[in-house]
Amino acid sequence: MSDFDEPTFVLNPSVDEFISTEIRKDDLKFIATSFKLEFQADIRKAELKRLITKHLGGKDIRDDLSVVSVNDAQTLLEIERLKFEILRFKVDYEREEIKLEKSTS
Repeated sequence: MSDFDEPTFVLNPSVDEFISTEIRKDDLKFIATSFKLEFQADIRKAELKRLITKHLGGKDIRDDLSVVSVNDAQTLLEIERLKFEILRFKVDYEREEIKLEKSTS
């Protein structure tokens, strides 16, 4: 992690410094609040960084793998895997439910 100084940055913001520096989510929230930007408490780090970048007049960076950190990409992949697994269990449950209905009829 770098020695990013949020209060100094807020007083003298630089788009290039902001984009090129890895900043913790809590620090991004501090910066966004200092700029009086509205955001939801559960905002993703990449979305928050994009919001601040846009506010600073930088280009609008899309949410792709160059912006999302490796950990974020792995988390998103794991979430999708779990959604699929839940769906599979739901289908299996419904199949068993239909079998029980047929056997009791």
